[in-house]
Amino acid sequence: VMSIAWKRRAGAFLVVMAVIAVVGFRYMPQGRLWNARLLPFWYLCLYLLAAVGVAELGRTVATLVATDPARPRRAVTAATAVAASLVAIIALAMPLRAMPLGETRADGSYHWMFLSTRESSFVPSWARWNFTGYEGKPAYPEYHDIVQTMAGLGESNGCGRAMWEHEEQHDRYGTPMALMLLPFWTDGCIGSMEGLYFEASATTPFHFLNQDELSTAPSNAQRDLPYQPGAPTAEEFDLGVDHLQMFGVRYYMAISDGMIAQARANPDLTELATSGPWVVFEVLDAPLVEPLENEPAVLTGVSPHDWLDAVEDWYLDPTQWSVYPAAGGPQEWQRIPEGTTPTEVPTTPVAVTDVRTGTDTIEFDVTDVGQPVLVKASYFPNWKAEGAEGPWRVGPNLMVVVPTSTHVELHYGTTPVEWAGWGVTLLGLVGLVLLIRAGPLAMPEPRPWRRRSTDDAASMPSTDPDLPLLRDWDSSPPAPATGPATSPTPTVVADDEHEDVDLPLPPPPTSPTHEGRRDTKVPASSIDPTALILGDFADPPPSAPAEPPGPTSRPSEPPVDET
Repeated sequence: VMSIAWKRRAGAFLVVMAVIAVVGFRYMPQGRLWNARLLPFWYLCLYLLAAVGVAELGRTVATLVATDPARPRRAVTAATAVAASLVAIIALAMPLRAMPLGETRADGSYHWMFLSTRESSFVPSWARWNFTGYEGKPAYPEYHDIVQTMAGLGESNGCGRAMWEHEEQHDRYGTPMALMLLPFWTDGCIGSMEGLYFEASATTPFHFLNQDELSTAPSNAQRDLPYQPGAPTAEEFDLGVDHLQMFGVRYYMAISDGMIAQARANPDLTELATSGPWVVFEVLDAPLVEPLENEPAVLTGVSPHDWLDAVEDWYLDPTQWSVYPAAGGPQEWQRIPEGTTPTEVPTTPVAVTDVRTGTDTIEFDVTDVGQPVLVKASYFPNWKAEGAEGPWRVGPNLMVVVPTSTHVELHYGTTPVEWAGWGVTLLGLVGLVLLIRAGPLAMPEPRPWRRRSTDDAASMPSTDPDLPLLRDWDSSPPAPATGPATSPTPTVVADDEHEDVDLPLPPPPTSPTHEGRRDTKVPASSIDPTALILGDFADPPPSAPAEPPGPTSRPSEPPVDET
């Protein structure tokens, strides 16, 4: 309120940013930007506005106690900053129990001078837990062994993705996300499904559905999904294994007794190793690239934002998996509206061989061209195909290509949006160089934060239309005339700060019959328009006789010698 009332640009800017952040958090639909990402800006603007308020309060007090309101006391403003800083430090340090000479008493309360609190911040313990590292945790031997087990399986059975059962006790390793580091510890050989799809792509909701089917205590991190209550049944667990095959997951890591028992009973899982409480299984029939038995069906009228709703029922019903829903494809593929049962159009069987994957590449060979091939990697527009048409998005969020060559390579490329971003970045760098070469920018003087005082106003030129602005005629009594009357010489008052003020008209010529004083009544016939406009710079009329020079007249200029 103070910033708006006193026209503080910094405060007004913070108010606008705070309003934008809170309105975006409340009303912006969920999409590519998670609304909660706007909350930090809301809190930041509030804290900065509070700082502006403290500064304005100190300035107000400094003005009130100053002898000259135009010069607030600097000591008061400096004391305001110091006092506000001390209050903020004490407010933060008391819950942290970090004040000098503070003490914790037997009843658990913390005392410092005359202040006390029973509040204890979590920050010190949180910092100690994080900065002791993985090696400093009691469960580090267990974590070390399971990582080494997976690394050994990658060397002996081949690299691949791993889906691990979620449980709340994973925090004993240092963080519930510790197993996301499997690719790091295994030099990229074993990929973690949790880390691969955790807020990373449109595949994330399907990953958490898989976690719900394969964990006794799932996290259910993404909201608005059809999670099933309680531990998964045998039917739900088997569906989860089918989903692992759909995603090309090679290893399943179970830790609870219930999931271990169900995994041992599933024919598509083969037990490979045991490490502490963990049992590792290999998922059979889960290649990363495989041909489709039927042509996909292109869904019409489905926007990318609505893709999850369009394929969610299909994903949870294995009876519909014979035909994959697609977001696009060749013209010969069938087009159906959402909710319509597609027709099975069989494809010619082909074999996929020599699959190789890199950080951002997927390569494989086919025995025949023209048949759709499923690539079990998350679809994104950046993926480009060489030796094939596509890729197109298919359910749940995978890719399909139609080879035009027996060797196909997919690589993660660059979209026009990214090129535009690079262009804007380049323009920004060019603008920065131009600003540096242009030198410092001359800024106008800041406007006073208060109105001018009476003394200041008195020193300003008058704006009364009846009074002269830059010229002031002498108001003293006229001297006795000793010769022909001349126009009184106006006194020019310098005003460097108001050079754009119009000069008043020169005084009118005096009447011959009223020498020595100003007369407001002048016969119209005696007024020369030229003299009225130009004043002393006007030439006398041609018909006017020359007057003899008087004692007060200006001496004539010497004649010019033209020879």
